[in-house]
Amino acid sequence: MITKLLSKIRRYRFIAALFLIFIVMDCLLGVMFESYTVKSGNFWLNDYEITRRDHPEEIWDKVFYGNSAVISGYREDLSTSGYTNFGIDYGSMQDMLKILRSDKVKIGEELVIGINWAALFDNMETNPNYYWNRVTLEPYSYFQRDRLYAAFTGKLKSIVTGEPWAEGQFAYQTKSYYYSSLPTAQLLEKVDVYQERYWSTGVEGCSKNLEAIGEIVGFCKENDIRLRIVLMPWNPAIEKTDVISELDKSVIDICRENDIEYLDFSDAFDAECFYDLGHMSYEYGSHVFTEAIDKWLNSKKE
Repeated sequence: MITKLLSKIRRYRFIAALFLIFIVMDCLLGVMFESYTVKSGNFWLNDYEITRRDHPEEIWDKVFYGNSAVISGYREDLSTSGYTNFGIDYGSMQDMLKILRSDKVKIGEELVIGINWAALFDNMETNPNYYWNRVTLEPYSYFQRDRLYAAFTGKLKSIVTGEPWAEGQFAYQTKSYYYSSLPTAQLLEKVDVYQERYWSTGVEGCSKNLEAIGEIVGFCKENDIRLRIVLMPWNPAIEKTDVISELDKSVIDICRENDIEYLDFSDAFDAECFYDLGHMSYEYGSHVFTEAIDKWLNSKKE
């Protein structure tokens, strides 16, 4: 029996060795290529990677997290608070929880979370390229297959033609900002789409993200991180639906139950500050928002 076992081991040892080599190479690729992706300027970056590129420090002492509403509203370059703008497209509360539980982002003393309806609906789309969306045991080479293919074919073409490949073409990439304001007709079109796709599921369609807020509260208490929450602005040009008002109340209730300081900015700004329902305009609304929130961001813990 032992002889048969040894025979099988010898028979498959070459395949086992190849598998082991692949695992080692994949791990090395994950370490080297990730850093190269962020620093080279040769690849389109997602919002997490842009934040990491602009803030390479190991610990982000003060963080303002949220979705694209935070990107559009909070101008880190104008603020005196020192908070890192960690707004990410499609950022949800479940995303924040996964980030906190990972080892790639370390938050120092303060975390402010900007929440609007889009950060709460469980069926909201996400960016599959965020590192926390990589499935357990998924090879890094597969997770980054599109970028690796672009790098390989681009370099190969460069060798053949002698022309440089993508040298720094994304070096100055920024997150997405919003300019001017949409007309009312287009705002109403968005309302119809959102009602059908998200709001029709009601508060029940936000159960996982609302639960994640509670888990974030627990994490911050355990790790001595000061947590504060901002209810992000809603464009008053469009009347709030019942589900949006109910969600605002749900978030406030969670804050009160857990003694979390919060700032209700949901109805604080005029329509001219907005690009659409929740994104502030870059040329005006972001200035107004940043100036309004800075005093609160700079306030000391009581």
